[in-house]
Amino acid sequence: MKTYQVRQGDVPLVMDVIGKPRGKKVASERIILARGESTGHEHVLSGDVELYELERPERVPGYKGVMSTQMVLVNGIASFAHVIGDTPTQEHDTIEVKPGLYWRLTQWEYTPQEIRRIAD
Repeated sequence: MKTYQVRQGDVPLVMDVIGKPRGKKVASERIILARGESTGHEHVLSGDVELYELERPERVPGYKGVMSTQMVLVNGIASFAHVIGDTPTQEHDTIEVKPGLYWRLTQWEYTPQEIRRIAD
């Protein structure tokens, strides 16, 4: 089953085709999905959006072995931007995100010492 995906740098979102948001609503309107450790930039989803945190990781449908603890509900117009403060950077274009329910995926990287979340 192919699902709609959107990616802002190393922050991917994939549409959930069957679900309703689960967990606790923790943010709306301007959601910071990731912060860059070195430059202070942020990956921000803004507009008619809501972020939900799940108590336990759940398997993302259609992505074998992929687990997530965050869901994003886009109710209307939304944009996904790479910003410093409120100013978009030149590193990634701002993306329009269509309405729907999305899983926020976490990317991992391997080093001989450990498997860890990707550092930005």
